[in-house]
Amino acid sequence: MCSPRSPSVRLPLSVRAPSRSSIWRPPGNRVYILNGDRNGYNIGAYDVESESFEWSDSFDVAGTGHFAGDLLVVSEDDGFDDAIRAFDIETGNERFSHEIEFSPDEYIVGEEILFAIYSGESATTTDGALVAYELQDGTEQYRNEPFESISTVTADDDHLYYWLDNEYRAMDAETGDTEWSYPMTDTVDEVIVGADALYLGQDERIFVVDAESGEEIATHEIDGIDMLRSVDKFTLSGDRLWAMANADIQGEHLVGFEFETVE
Repeated sequence: MCSPRSPSVRLPLSVRAPSRSSIWRPPGNRVYILNGDRNGYNIGAYDVESESFEWSDSFDVAGTGHFAGDLLVVSEDDGFDDAIRAFDIETGNERFSHEIEFSPDEYIVGEEILFAIYSGESATTTDGALVAYELQDGTEQYRNEPFESISTVTADDDHLYYWLDNEYRAMDAETGDTEWSYPMTDTVDEVIVGADALYLGQDERIFVVDAESGEEIATHEIDGIDMLRSVDKFTLSGDRLWAMANADIQGEHLVGFEFETVE
C-alpha cells in the first residue's frame, strides 16, 4: 500500500490514548480532536505548532464529526437528550444545538443541509427515514419517510447521492425528490464527486456519470492486476483520479486515471 508521508503530531497526555477518539486534520496547522470515555467527551482544535488547544468543549457522549464549510458538526447521544451541535471551526463558538429524537445511523453533510439517515432498525422508525436539517441553525427542512436502507452515500452543493436497489440515485437536496437514477448490477464500493461528474467504483470498474443528468460519460476497466476484487479510497487531484485497487493475492495497488471531467 502506498501512502503519502505526513508530519507526526505529538499530542498532550490527556488525548494521547483515550478509550474512544477521532482525529481530523484538514489543511493548516490545526488538528480537530474528539476524545473521551464513560466519564465524558471533549472536542477541540489543537494547534500543532504551539502544542496547545485553541478551543475545546464538552459532551456527555459524542459521535462522529463532520466538516461543513466553517462548521464542525457533531452528534451528541446520551440515550435521552440527543442533539446535533455545530461549532465555528475558528473560534469554537457553538452556532446551534438542535435536539433530535434519536441519533441517526449516519450523517451526510452537504453545502447547506445536513442529512440524517435512520435505518428501519433504529429506535425512531420501523420503516427508515431521511431527515434534512438546515446547517446554519439546525432547523428541520423536510423528512422522507418511509426511506429504505441506502449505502455508498455522498453529497455536493445540490444533491444527495446514494445506492439503492441496483441503482445509483441523485436526490434534490432542497426538496428530497429523486432527480435521476443510474442502473448498476451490484452495490457500489466507492464514490467521489468531481466538478461535474460522479466517479463510481464497482468491482474492477470505474464508472463516470454526469452529476446533473445521470448519463454515463465513460467506463474504465482495470486490467493487469490478478484477482482484483474492488477499487476504493478515491481521491481527485489535478486532472487525475487516484484509487486503491484491492487484489486477493497481490494486495493493494495505488492506481491513477486521467479523465477529461476530473477537476
